[in-house]
Amino acid sequence: MSASSVVPRLLRVVLALAVAALALVLPAAPAGALPAESPRAAWTPTGGRVYAVARVGDVVLLGGSFTALRSPDDRTTVARARLAALDAGSGALLPWDPGASGGDVRALEVSGDGSTVYVGGYFTGLAGQARRGLGAVGLADGRPVAAFGAEVNIGVHALERIGSTLFLGGTFTYVRTVPRARLAAVDAATGALLTGWSTGAGDAVNALAATPDGTGLLVGGHFRTLAGQPRDYVGRLVAASGALHAWRPPAPCLDSTNPCIVYDLAADTGSVYAAVGGPGGRVSAWDGATGNRRWASTTDGDVQAVALEGTTLYAGGHFDTAFAGQPRAGLVALSAFTGGVLPGFAPRLTGGAGVWDVLPGPDHLRVGGGFTLLQGTGEQRYAEFPQGASSADTTPPTTPQGLTATAVGDTQVTTAWSASTDDRGVVGYRLLRDGALLTELGGRSWTDTGLVPGTRYAYRVEAVDAAGNRSAPSAPLEVTTRAPSTSLVRQGSTWRYLSNGSDQGTAWRGRAFDDRGWAVGDAQLGYGDGDEVTVVSPLGLTHYFRQSFQVADPAAVPGLRLRLLRDDGAVVHLNGTEVWRTNMPAGPVTAATPASTALGGAAETTFVEQLLPSSLLLPGTNVVAVEVHNAGTSSSDVSFDLELSPTG
Repeated sequence: MSASSVVPRLLRVVLALAVAALALVLPAAPAGALPAESPRAAWTPTGGRVYAVARVGDVVLLGGSFTALRSPDDRTTVARARLAALDAGSGALLPWDPGASGGDVRALEVSGDGSTVYVGGYFTGLAGQARRGLGAVGLADGRPVAAFGAEVNIGVHALERIGSTLFLGGTFTYVRTVPRARLAAVDAATGALLTGWSTGAGDAVNALAATPDGTGLLVGGHFRTLAGQPRDYVGRLVAASGALHAWRPPAPCLDSTNPCIVYDLAADTGSVYAAVGGPGGRVSAWDGATGNRRWASTTDGDVQAVALEGTTLYAGGHFDTAFAGQPRAGLVALSAFTGGVLPGFAPRLTGGAGVWDVLPGPDHLRVGGGFTLLQGTGEQRYAEFPQGASSADTTPPTTPQGLTATAVGDTQVTTAWSASTDDRGVVGYRLLRDGALLTELGGRSWTDTGLVPGTRYAYRVEAVDAAGNRSAPSAPLEVTTRAPSTSLVRQGSTWRYLSNGSDQGTAWRGRAFDDRGWAVGDAQLGYGDGDEVTVVSPLGLTHYFRQSFQVADPAAVPGLRLRLLRDDGAVVHLNGTEVWRTNMPAGPVTAATPASTALGGAAETTFVEQLLPSSLLLPGTNVVAVEVHNAGTSSSDVSFDLELSPTG
């Protein structure tokens, strides 16, 4: 049925009730509850993907590139051009059918009173009228909202309404006839551009999210500049004016040959969460006030969607092997506190570029995308997972044991501990320094940086379960940092690195090699353990690191002590000469050479040592170059740090 047709009475009633329901507070799923892994039978979009899922009261809206929906019993196929509506309770397909033509629908948003649906994408027609990339239709009848006149010259990827303002992000360069660089703010009623709001981004914008207090607009995408200032793929604007906010988190990853892409954003009162793709994939979490990185959980493919429900963070994408070391495919539930994978929810959604949108709700967790297999069956592109009932969980995990310092420098300390247990699963840990929270993480080791040399610090660790219960703190660990370092290469120092799956041959080992195109980051470098200072790409078997240092008179150096943190194996070169290999086979080494064994447990966080002659040094500039090799392409983590100091 076209949008211009008379709307059936049933649909009017259903949609009227949906709008009225906006005034009600929907009950949240019980704390600690996760959805069932088997979805209920649902209408299946055909002919294309689902890119956006939204809800208004008892109506669920779908947008994408699909051309029809097939009934749960496979007997009926109903044409729907890139837009559709379902009854949230029964799952029935509703007659609402505005239709979009000429291109995909990528984003959906709803007006404050629930009567208007904003649509963004690459279409050229909406509800039977010419509309390029942006438009508005009525929820009750699917007809164009005549008062809303905004459109763009090319795609809209994201929509976010804050009060009476609608924000849009994408690849467009004009709104109406006015230049706008991939970001714009319009009046939600009329589509008129907001006077004075002209902030732009240096490349595509994929994600927009309001800060919890509504004063800020979080922006994510391909860009390296925002409002004309450096921002790596994510930033924050003042919603009212478009001014750039001081909040500047570190890049979720930084590889000049394979940059990050932020596909989606979510926020709560304490943190900002990003779905990240490009070099592998991950979910990154930053402190919402300071921008400091809280945690990162990595996987083997792009993460394209994130959504919060209480303390649970859902993430979707086209990963299909593991997430943070746990078997997951297409969809995962994480602890928002730590990034740890929550047990008990592991459906497999594979094929077709995976999941593109996730919508938690009081009755179902809804996901849309291009997936072609769900739990190995042919259910495709859209799924509804019933929310599970959960009894109250008040039992805390066991107290962590074995807290030790695996490495102590003059300005940093690396700690590690044994796993705790819990009747429903441990999702992470809280590390405290001198009684104050230092970090929350999903792994079992952490490098504390920026410490004062020769100072005593006391550490404790607590375990956290999915319900947020905390264990009693561990026995304290007291550590005194070393005296100020005389090292030639300091532990925790800054390295050039390349982590893109390439084979660099042998030239990269020498002093003359030009590494200015490589990324820069502080050690510990790696991925997958949660204790990294710099998170690198998980691509490839081998990862390369270089650092130069100065020696005025090599004859004045009695000898060298090399301390190395590596997971799994490494070969160390000094001024182009191999000086040590550890956990690597004998013979020639290439980028395809695996480490001898996969390291685990304490071996992943323990520095190993080797004495070297000072005759390896040269007057002036010296270069240490290290290649770290995984034991296999499916390895879930990499770790690297190094210290080179004079003996005596």
